[in-house]
Amino acid sequence: MKQSEHTPAMQPSEEKETALGPEQLLSRGMKIYKAVQKDILEANQGRAIAVHVPSGDWKIEDSSGQALRAIRREHATGQLWIHTIGASNDYGLARRMGNQPRPAK
Repeated sequence: MKQSEHTPAMQPSEEKETALGPEQLLSRGMKIYKAVQKDILEANQGRAIAVHVPSGDWKIEDSSGQALRAIRREHATGQLWIHTIGASNDYGLARRMGNQPRPAK
């Protein structure tokens, strides 16, 4: 399946978009990812997926920055969820987003 030909996992809401809390954003982003994971996992291992949560649209690129820019070209506003495909959580990104100090080594 090509990402430009995907079917969104969630239909866009016709209501005015409201900001989701961190837990809701994580839950909805993960739900969209899980819906397409089987189709994208093998060919995109280690790449980044950026999900526009309100619409369910997503883009896959080699890095999280590239995926973010790709999805923003189509959706200038709205909350995003970014994940490395097939990998465990990106704790460095989560720490930077949460403005947490770097753990001591």
